[in-house]
Amino acid sequence: MFSVADAATAGQRGVRVKSLGYTGTGFRQVPGTSDLSNITDFTVNLRPTITIQPFSSLESHGKKDVKITISGSNGNSNAYITQGNSSGGVVFDENDSPSISITGNGVITKKIKSLGYNSNSLNDWKITAQNGNVSASQVFTVPYVLFEESATCSGFDLNGNNSTTPSTYQPYLFVPQNGNNTVKAKILPQGATGSFSLQPQNSSGITVSPSSITSSEQTLTVTAANALDNFELKVFGNEGNEPASKLIVSVRKRINKTVIIHAVTEDNDDEQSLQVGKGEPNQIAIEPFKSILYTTATGGDDKIILTVNSRGVTTNVVITGKNGINETTKAPKDVEIIPMNRGKPNSLCVAFGTNGERDTNVSTGDEVSTDDQINSGANGICETTANNTDIVPSESSIPNATTLQDYLNNTIWGKQANVFFTVRRDTITRQVNFDLDRNGYLNAGNIEFNKISNNITDEGIDLRLYYQKYDIGGTSVVEGQTLFGTNFSRSYFSPNHRDSINNLASHEIGHGIRGGHNPRLWTLMYEFSGVPGYPNPCSITQSDLNSVNPNTTN
Repeated sequence: MFSVADAATAGQRGVRVKSLGYTGTGFRQVPGTSDLSNITDFTVNLRPTITIQPFSSLESHGKKDVKITISGSNGNSNAYITQGNSSGGVVFDENDSPSISITGNGVITKKIKSLGYNSNSLNDWKITAQNGNVSASQVFTVPYVLFEESATCSGFDLNGNNSTTPSTYQPYLFVPQNGNNTVKAKILPQGATGSFSLQPQNSSGITVSPSSITSSEQTLTVTAANALDNFELKVFGNEGNEPASKLIVSVRKRINKTVIIHAVTEDNDDEQSLQVGKGEPNQIAIEPFKSILYTTATGGDDKIILTVNSRGVTTNVVITGKNGINETTKAPKDVEIIPMNRGKPNSLCVAFGTNGERDTNVSTGDEVSTDDQINSGANGICETTANNTDIVPSESSIPNATTLQDYLNNTIWGKQANVFFTVRRDTITRQVNFDLDRNGYLNAGNIEFNKISNNITDEGIDLRLYYQKYDIGGTSVVEGQTLFGTNFSRSYFSPNHRDSINNLASHEIGHGIRGGHNPRLWTLMYEFSGVPGYPNPCSITQSDLNSVNPNTTN
């Protein structure tokens, strides 16, 4: 009961009443100063209660029944779904809206569905049911599946479609024809739970085990039959019509290739025709002007003999002796054929060996003759030492055939692209005079490369590897270079390289089977070696696979 003072200003008064927990009928109110004939009855209703059956997750693109229990409602309730301050990624199935109206009391089941907006963290989604100022909420996660390689260099490519946007990466897995491969499937975000089913593309011939993903991380085995192509393996959440994620399975047939390893010695066999520091021996140095030689005293090992002089007359002359240098001062009336302290000009100093090529760089004072041999020049003294030392490659710079074959087949191309190799080492010592400009390098390009390959015959070999002592390219070293023939490829290698010898060989062999450079620095076919943090990269991507084993038909 309440009252208003007699002196109070006339007018209406609003009064709020509250229930002390007594509910039901029989409550009365008498407005104003009315008598009891104006009594109004009213009812005190029970306060509404709302609960939502607990659940932890709704799989990406999946559906779930959510049970909402409402009692004591005397009007409509409503429910809505949010992620932080936004909504729309999870909706009610019956109206495709993040909010819905609920009528009546009792256990009310509403189906919600994910539209593929995945959780960034645990429990970042929330469903709320509300009646007046009474509400209840349940947080949950929208988990998704991410594929990862099951082991390093296992034929998996997270971004097989070469997308520039991480959210649109399409993972690919290579599987050999009539064989299998493994891939890791993870439920994310970390700590989330869910249940996903795996459905291979119809008539694809691929199978997967296990056929569902229920733990946070599982290794799946994908097995291929005889069919060759790119097949889809779809991942579905509960009741999902759209896949939560997808793996493209690339099935490729086996290709067999042969490889031969050659150790190539730079063949240097020039001959020293004159000793260095000497001239051509026993040459006429001084002769008489007419018939009488007035020079009587000789120097060094020079001597006077009777012979036919330069004019065809038999007279005494001074010859140079064994050292080939004129060491005698002529008499005034005699003629000097070879100047004092010199030898006979342009005498052969360094001659070709059996390879028929000049292997020696000419020293100052000597000259290269028109037939590309070295003569003693104007002073007649040989100053060039013949190069007759073969340049033999170190065995440490040449891969072992068995080890390379194992690496190619069980780590790189066989394991990840179904391209297998038989590797053997040439049993013949190969000597080739390939350093045609004698610069101590193997020049990149066809001329010196061809000199090597044209001198070595390998019928029926697909890939030919040449190892020699010189770096390729000079001061800017090229670690390896591959050229193509009609039915084969040929690769040339520098002894100095940053990644392992087998890794470098596998890279060039990749070019030999028509693989190009890959822009991803952790892959085998990246253009440069020795990338910090990525030693001996061995991953083969989908684009590499498409290049070296493109055949998708039997």
